[in-house]
Amino acid sequence: MLIDKAGFALANLIFVVIGSVVVLWEIELPAALRAVMLAATGLMGVGVVGFLLLQKRGKIGVVVRWLAARKIARSRLEPVAAKVTVVDEAFSVFHRERSLDFRMCVWWHWLAFCVGLLQAWLFFLALGGAVSFLLAASVGFLGLWSDLVAFAVPLSLGTLEGGRIVRVDSWENLTEGGGGFRMVDA
Repeated sequence: MLIDKAGFALANLIFVVIGSVVVLWEIELPAALRAVMLAATGLMGVGVVGFLLLQKRGKIGVVVRWLAARKIARSRLEPVAAKVTVVDEAFSVFHRERSLDFRMCVWWHWLAFCVGLLQAWLFFLALGGAVSFLLAASVGFLGLWSDLVAFAVPLSLGTLEGGRIVRVDSWENLTEGGGGFRMVDA
């Protein structure tokens, strides 16, 4: 489960970075929002890559094992350290023996994100507008960016609601090719 979550997060991160470079500069967003998106994406990138490296090397439980070895709450931490060590070993073995499976996991998630962009474009076309794929992809990338940020928050508390603050200005802008985005009061 954690391996799939890490694969999902990595695919999402790669997709958001590519989307930011290719598509999001084509739409109007407030400068402050662009700065926040850039900073959040960078922080999430450090977190996701750091977690993957810890997972791959079997070091997720290193802090728990260190604390247990220092007699800090030893009676409570030794059983936890033993269980975390088993998980760390399983992660390490998986990444060593099935690294292709992890790459395929990332690939399949990435492909699903591509299908999601196509779905957004077809949705806008079905509503009767002549919307460019670039504009529909911009809407999709903003949604995926919200998902990336939500990944770091336990149970996504509040982040999905916050993501709704950024919205498509109006259907008229989409159909006229304006595609303006703006901040609105939540």
